[in-house]
Amino acid sequence: NENLSVTGIATVGSAVTISESGIEASGIGITVANLNGGQISMNRNMVKNGAMVIAQRGTNALTWGQGNAYQVDTFRGRNNGGEFSMQQMTDDAPAGTGLYYSIKLQVTQTDTSIGTNEYNSLVHIVEGYDFQRTAFGASGAKDLTLSFYVKSNLTGTHTGAFVNVGNNRSLAYNYTINSANTWERKVISVPGDTSGTWNKGDSVGVKIVFALKVGSSFQTSNVGVWEATESMGTDDGQNIMASTSNNLYLTGIQLEEGTEATPFEHVHYSEVLSQCQRYYWEVNDNKYRRIGGYKRGDSNVHFEIQSPVPMRVSPTPTLSDGGIFTDFHSSFGSTQSSPQISEWDVNIGKGLLVISSTYASTGVFIPSWEGYQLQLSAEF
Repeated sequence: NENLSVTGIATVGSAVTISESGIEASGIGITVANLNGGQISMNRNMVKNGAMVIAQRGTNALTWGQGNAYQVDTFRGRNNGGEFSMQQMTDDAPAGTGLYYSIKLQVTQTDTSIGTNEYNSLVHIVEGYDFQRTAFGASGAKDLTLSFYVKSNLTGTHTGAFVNVGNNRSLAYNYTINSANTWERKVISVPGDTSGTWNKGDSVGVKIVFALKVGSSFQTSNVGVWEATESMGTDDGQNIMASTSNNLYLTGIQLEEGTEATPFEHVHYSEVLSQCQRYYWEVNDNKYRRIGGYKRGDSNVHFEIQSPVPMRVSPTPTLSDGGIFTDFHSSFGSTQSSPQISEWDVNIGKGLLVISSTYASTGVFIPSWEGYQLQLSAEF
């Protein structure tokens, strides 16, 4: 067998020509076993809302102190020593990519003396059902590629990690920001992991960590290597939390099978909204009227509730405004609080919302519940 080198146009049979412009076939079909190792396909991106399109909780900058919080859907901020804010940014994305939104992480409280167990990070969790395809934890584990766009005022080496559900398998990665305040695309190669326990259900498939600061207990000196520990980054990464002038912007995050980074996979707005509502859904004030509740013999009122899509697990409800009960004509003058979910069917996203009410009557029908604000979370 010898390779054939042709300058110009090659003709194969009577109907196929091959040139620098591509392949032209007249009157026949072309069969391709795979393109780029099978990577050119729909649903190749395992990251939901990687274009930062959906922010159901609002677009204002969110500061929350210590612990965890969400602002842009599916992306969790984590503060343990020092603090940063998160905000969905509009019309701030790399030109020519079709991306329009990004998430901005802005340091609001510095940490220049990092405790061994401290960290600040942005985390996206790929659900186990979506991570099944990687075959991690078995001999056929597939290589993956992470790609994303990033900009920061702080140039140099930055870091992050991949972590399993048990926090006992991780791979740390580095990337370099070359020019300040300039969008750059980064590509991270992730070898398949044949060891460890990897969830294949509705729990954590893999955590993708973008670190702003990593304490020594969560650091490793090994880059791009799976280890039996919980790493959040390498010891090469900078401390973004050192100054309130520091920030980090991210968008176009994609995790896919294979060893090549393909162009970011854009999906319809309605599709990404539905993907996000699997994890979080809310009803805003005066935008929804719930009909047909029932007041039992105690203080509880029951309403049937249906989520837009089946949620990951039975959601945790929060009632930020109890609204009012009415008969479509006048208010009952009661207050509502303490929401709970009962009899939830995860397969269809339906169950009972049980709320406590000061309405005195019992064993009665509640015609209408209006002006309330309800948040349902099935986040990890």
